[in-house]
Amino acid sequence: MCFIPRKLCFYLNRQCTIVRKVRVESGAGALASFTDEAYAAAGATIVEDVAEAWSADLVVKLNPPTVTEADYLGQGQVYLRLGALGMGA
Repeated sequence: MCFIPRKLCFYLNRQCTIVRKVRVESGAGALASFTDEAYAAAGATIVEDVAEAWSADLVVKLNPPTVTEADYLGQGQVYLRLGALGMGA
């Protein structure tokens, strides 16, 4: 299961093909004009509970985790940061 946090979707304005089960934090696409319904229609499960979302095997995010978010990460999880030079943090 993969979780895509709300803040990542602000920077993504293109669609991706994902071949695994995906959980998307509710409201993740709001700043990029993607609705929860659009993610659900593409096969994602919309998650309201952040702790549940961060329990995924793979967590994808643009920036490093905040202190609070880091507390959700556990042993055996993969954290993928999609940051780029010049984007801060």
